[in-house]
Amino acid sequence: MQKALFFTLIFSLSVFSLPIDSKLSVRILETTQSGKTLLINRGSSDNLNVGDHAKFYITEAVVARAVVIKLLQNTSVWSVYRMVNPDLVINDAALKLKITPAVKLSNNPYSMLAKDSIQGLNLVSGSGDDYKVYSDLLDDRDYSDADVTEITSRNEEMNFRSSSSLKGRPFEFWTNLGFHFYSSQVNADSTYDGSELVGRFALGLELYLGRWFSIAPQASYMQDSLLSYDGAVTDSILYEYGGALNFYLFTSPHQTYKLIPFISLGAAVGNIVDSFASGTVAGSSASASTTVEASGTTFAYFGGLGLKYYFANKLGVRMLIDAYRRLDVFDELPSTANEDEWDRWRFGPRLAFGFMYRF
Repeated sequence: MQKALFFTLIFSLSVFSLPIDSKLSVRILETTQSGKTLLINRGSSDNLNVGDHAKFYITEAVVARAVVIKLLQNTSVWSVYRMVNPDLVINDAALKLKITPAVKLSNNPYSMLAKDSIQGLNLVSGSGDDYKVYSDLLDDRDYSDADVTEITSRNEEMNFRSSSSLKGRPFEFWTNLGFHFYSSQVNADSTYDGSELVGRFALGLELYLGRWFSIAPQASYMQDSLLSYDGAVTDSILYEYGGALNFYLFTSPHQTYKLIPFISLGAAVGNIVDSFASGTVAGSSASASTTVEASGTTFAYFGGLGLKYYFANKLGVRMLIDAYRRLDVFDELPSTANEDEWDRWRFGPRLAFGFMYRF
């Protein structure tokens, strides 16, 4: 009778245990600081048993090998005795496990089971099928369902603010709204100096080429308007097309919730139209105002520093401050001009803020 009960017990345990090579998708709910002890979201309801061995992996790459040391209905605690990739053993990591045969046990508690492991754990045979785990990372916490709920909620909140990778999204669309402050110099019959503030709107794409740099073609629209004391108005409209190389020397550009500094160097060409509407001095005889226009081409180069910051939804914000130098060459002048060509240099800082989206 006792033998029958014994074999019945053994048979029932084998029925409700996972066979070798069985696979499960799991999520790490909590780890110790070194990653040697894991709490995962699988338990006895998934037919796991204390003493089960498994390898944790992503696709075909093994991350770790571990053994079940504590079991609840919906969770289990695993002790890692071979760590292959500790960077992937983190809270909320999604992995797969595959049930494997038990490791060959050693009677020497000081011998390492895995010589090529980064972290090692010694297992020795005890009474029956029990294992004694030599690790200072294990504790006596009893993970109840309430504990698991609390841990999961905390990890979800931490994961919301933790950095994730955008490496699989190499393209970015961005917009900038900014301002230029110029010191200007005109070269004609005489030389004139002045200063002005200009508004600018820009659109662009960015293609990330690995970890260190990207290329960013862009187009921008700039307009300024100056009103003189006598009612004269000078308007400038510029359409500019160019690109920049961005260098990420300090922080990877593929992270969320991180301040990402970068260096930007670029150049652009464009078309410009300056129009001038004359005015009248107060008290003098009024006359109809006359508008004249001059058009030409531009060439600019620029360089500066920027900051980016991405959110989990792949949206982000950006800021750029750079030095900008541009040559305007007017080759279509009003009939009143006495020159065939007229040019103007502009130089000054730019400040721009904008938004971006990775895809």
